Amino acid sequence: MNMIETVLTDLETDKQFLTQGLQKAQKAYTEKCKKPNPSKKVLMELSWERVEYSELLQQCQCLLSYVKTLKVSVGQSSQVLHVQKSVCEKTSDWEKYMRNLFIKRRQPAAIHVFIFLLSDECRNKKPYCLPIQYCFQGFVTDGKFNSLRTKGEKRPLHVVQLIRNARESVSKKSKGFLLKLIVRTGVDDDGKPVTEKADPAIPSDVINLLHNLRQDGLSLFEALKCIRMSLVPEGYEPYPFRNGVEESQEDMLKSIIGTYRFRDTVSKYVSVGVDFSTYIYIPEIDDETGEAFHEREDHCHILKRIWKHTREGPPGTNLQGFDDAMRNPGTGLTFAALTGKRKQSVVDAERMLSFLVAKFLSENGYEKEGEYINIVAGWHEAADGRGLSELERCKKNYAMLNMILDDWMPWHKTTPNFATIDINRPIKGICGFSRETVIAVTTNIESIEYRRRESGRIGYPEHPRAGTSDDVEAFISLLHGFLGNIFTVKEMKSLWRKVVREYCKRIDEDLPFYYWTSNERFREFGDPMPSFNEVEEVPDDIDAADDPCRLHSLTVNRREDSSIFAAGRLSLPVRNLTTVRHRLHRPVVEPPLLEAAIE
Repeated sequence: MNMIETVLTDLETDKQFLTQGLQKAQKAYTEKCKKPNPSKKVLMELSWERVEYSELLQQCQCLLSYVKTLKVSVGQSSQVLHVQKSVCEKTSDWEKYMRNLFIKRRQPAAIHVFIFLLSDECRNKKPYCLPIQYCFQGFVTDGKFNSLRTKGEKRPLHVVQLIRNARESVSKKSKGFLLKLIVRTGVDDDGKPVTEKADPAIPSDVINLLHNLRQDGLSLFEALKCIRMSLVPEGYEPYPFRNGVEESQEDMLKSIIGTYRFRDTVSKYVSVGVDFSTYIYIPEIDDETGEAFHEREDHCHILKRIWKHTREGPPGTNLQGFDDAMRNPGTGLTFAALTGKRKQSVVDAERMLSFLVAKFLSENGYEKEGEYINIVAGWHEAADGRGLSELERCKKNYAMLNMILDDWMPWHKTTPNFATIDINRPIKGICGFSRETVIAVTTNIESIEYRRRESGRIGYPEHPRAGTSDDVEAFISLLHGFLGNIFTVKEMKSLWRKVVREYCKRIDEDLPFYYWTSNERFREFGDPMPSFNEVEEVPDDIDAADDPCRLHSLTVNRREDSSIFAAGRLSLPVRNLTTVRHRLHRPVVEPPLLEAAIE
């Protein structure tokens, strides 16, 4: 009887869970149907979701009724054989119900493995990253990871989060409520204006200005427009509150009050030592260690994003220049790199976003495109190149940041105060980047420069490659080599220890099973790695093929470069395809067709 009571309790819990799930599925389907031009695929998925919850709820109710009847029959000795037979006949129904129920309970299912790795900040020994722990993770968008770089644990970390908070504080307010915050109703004993609802973020001067403009004969709309135009420096046009929609009186009120709330928030943080008026991103200080906790995105991941945005064409970019650069053998740009055949290839991204391509574009009438590529290549070199001083890396980082600010906040050179930023400027589309890319680039630059300013106190500079995952990919590729691209949770759990032991063999020279890899990737254990900041003297007239700096040298790929004549191109072997990492991240690309080089 105790077991039956437990089953009844579990079924009641299942019934409550399925009822709530059905309500959510119905709500999601209804909301999607109300939107203009809904996706048929999404509607089909949401419709099936409703059906599945509905059928499961019916099965649960039937089983609940069956168990209640069973409970009554168990107490009667004459019904024992009948009960046993009935339970056996219901086995398939129970199995089907439990299988489908647990599918719903596990949503969203774990489809990724989240791996934690620990590395030495100085990166003196290879490999840099060591696996510590893993956990299974459901689907996570880039936007959710991106929020780690804006929200923070105790306070916002990025100016973008302050902007978002200010806009959200007014977006759902009515016109009448907003007017009560800014329309003067009287004056107090100190001569300060009084409104129906007080908001300390709105300056008294603004309330008095609105009142005086209306006293001078201007309508409320015209007076609000004058104040709205004063929110940006003279000569610039403010963005509307709703992108692409001309501002109404209500929208202007939202823009004005939202802007002053944003500025008030910046002022409050400045007063406590968090200067968002000067820096776009400021990391939090850990309470235990007293050190800054930096929320960065992998540098090479950002580089591949920028490569994608460049192929799509930022506003005002003439992509013909890149096609011309591909036909020139002195740029190293290949057809695969130009078209993005290998979307996860950092090497292809470097071939397109290179100093050689920038030089070609500048010398052949594509000055704007050449300057853009040169700035991006310099930013990449500051984080991944050798032979630069700390000052040169700093300059290249800020050149990239200034390029973004030129589009985001054009007056930043004359008014370098982020409190004056236009909160309505859409982040998406700045320099042709996505919102995630803009936040990632600005966060990484400000974080790196924050750490550079702390080098004197800490005692040593940060390693330039501290923000890249080259060695992370080595371990990930080792996992893929054992598990394949698609694997189950059970396979991951059973093979984790084996993979970690195999990784230890590759990196620990004291183990009897230690072996050398095909390159010098894991060899240097005794001495520290050479400094990335050792400046090399390179003659100005040196040939690109002989340049010792990796990102400035010309690497010829006769198999993939359509600008170079290569006899028997189709029979040329694919280089660097000996390791698991290369097989995963550099899939074989067919040689470019003859038409691609001629058209």
